[in-house]
Amino acid sequence: MNLDSTKFAIVLDGDLPSGVAANAAAVLSLSVGRAFPDIVGPAVTDGDGGAHPGITQLPIPVLRAAPDALPDLRRKAAERGLYCVGFTHTARTARSYQAYTQRMAATPLDDLDFVGIAIVGERSAVDGLCGALPTLRCPPLPPSDIQTRPNAARRGRSPWRGLTRSDTSWHHPPRSGRPLVNPGTARRHRLRA
Repeated sequence: MNLDSTKFAIVLDGDLPSGVAANAAAVLSLSVGRAFPDIVGPAVTDGDGGAHPGITQLPIPVLRAAPDALPDLRRKAAERGLYCVGFTHTARTARSYQAYTQRMAATPLDDLDFVGIAIVGERSAVDGLCGALPTLRCPPLPPSDIQTRPNAARRGRSPWRGLTRSDTSWHHPPRSGRPLVNPGTARRHRLRA
């Protein structure tokens, strides 16, 4: 496989929630990686000598299309001799691979609803098929915990007040019955009283 002339693109149903879209892209990428193991590069070493397994050597644009356009796109890819793998709602909702294979065997091709497809092949052929499709854009993440506590900052308090650092995450210390205040601040308040 000549990676310089190969393109790998994922096209997803543009109406999918972001979690389902991420899952679909992961499933499709895994299937392509199995069919084309040369796409995955060799392991690399970081500056400290730590080993990291190889990742894809090809960029993977994740595009969006209308749900009803996916079967037609899949058909056109097959007609052009491109490798195409589809991820269906049947697969997404199956609880096991055995259940998936049974459901697929009982469902005609025209009744399959595709969540997404992955296309791999000659760069010009893949571009001709899906080059005009827009990139999938996920909605922004909800605000972080700090941004959801605006009153703390407005009152001159740190939103981190009362939190301590452990080795892995920020957490609230066990409640001791005493208020969590800076000892210097508490002393000043006592002197004023």
